[in-house]
Amino acid sequence: MSDWYTITEGNQIEFQKSKDRYWAPETIRINPLSIQSYPATDWIITGWGPMWMYAHAAATLAAANCKSQVRLGGTTGTSENLANSRCRFHPTCDPRCAVFEMDFAQEAHLTDAAIERLMDPALSELCRYKVDKLCITGRANGKAYAAVAAKAVENQVRIIQCLTPADGQVIVYDADGSSLGERPEPESWLTPYLTAPKSTLIVGIIGDPNCGKSVFSLALNHYRGAIKCQGWRLDCDGASPTPDWYLSLSEKDPAQAKSAREAVKLSWTSDMEDLIAEKIIRLRQFFAVAIADLPGGNHTKTPPERVPNHREVMMREVDVFILIERANESSELAWRTALAPHRLDHRIRVVLSSVDPNGTPSLEVCEDHKGIWRGIIRGLDRAKKPDELVPVFQNGLNQIWPALLRHSRSDGAGQ
Repeated sequence: MSDWYTITEGNQIEFQKSKDRYWAPETIRINPLSIQSYPATDWIITGWGPMWMYAHAAATLAAANCKSQVRLGGTTGTSENLANSRCRFHPTCDPRCAVFEMDFAQEAHLTDAAIERLMDPALSELCRYKVDKLCITGRANGKAYAAVAAKAVENQVRIIQCLTPADGQVIVYDADGSSLGERPEPESWLTPYLTAPKSTLIVGIIGDPNCGKSVFSLALNHYRGAIKCQGWRLDCDGASPTPDWYLSLSEKDPAQAKSAREAVKLSWTSDMEDLIAEKIIRLRQFFAVAIADLPGGNHTKTPPERVPNHREVMMREVDVFILIERANESSELAWRTALAPHRLDHRIRVVLSSVDPNGTPSLEVCEDHKGIWRGIIRGLDRAKKPDELVPVFQNGLNQIWPALLRHSRSDGAGQ
């Protein structure tokens, strides 16, 4: 048994939970995946892990002439629509290096067959070129990253790196093992894929637990994509995340969804908070706008701790907060009080009161005399999908969005 993976019956490599939720890439340098004592040629890769971990496992298996199948948690996608998704192989200015770029549309939950159709032309391009180094990047799932890494090893690529907004650049495969797990400075051939935005904005969604934060953050992220603003959404609740599959499963089987989410819950640690803060900072290197779905605090205490000690390291990286509160239980004063010792209370610039989560969705907003945007929002139910909510939230979001952009940082410096 290792720290970050186990090999179980049925030739299954299962990623393990870190006490801090997030494994550092250095983990695979200290303890790379080893299958030498197992004779199997067909393997299953599964578990809660980042893209670079899936790529490392698949590449390692391919180097040992083994085949791998990835099993992801949650529900299987149902969409065959590839209209807003893309997958490209890019030769670079250095003929020894190439980039494999993926972008699965944020609203699309694609079937495995659709993903294969999307990726096949670019994978064929990868097979036609002979390169020493490959960078895999873009918005995709672990199965896609694993597929590219395995195909690259089959085609004698000697160094594979993953470049993702959450983790930066990570070397996931090195034929001689010397640089495995390193996070090098980007080389010149990668420069066209690392153009930093002129200004950056981190929008933090805050509020008490079960007030609809995650549903709203997904809707806001969908809106961002619809208006062609390049960006990202980061789930910052390291202890109790709300992944897309949980929201999808909640609609079909609430009891199973709750059980599955409970199984991945962890206790907060200072290291976890530091790691999430680092991820938020890293998003500024890639995107003009990033949306941070933030935790609701510790409500087992009386009074609740909305910003527990050291949680401020995450909050400090946010430029502007949108507070979601229940209309019959205002929490604005409590949140401002919790943020005030860290001089962050003035960053709450939008306050939305949630009414009738199960009702017909709507959003009405207006600006008060202090420049705070306030509104009534209906329909923040987990069963509602972003593409259902955004059309009816559109007018309200159109008013809020310019107000948010006024808090962008032009140079990455703090406010």
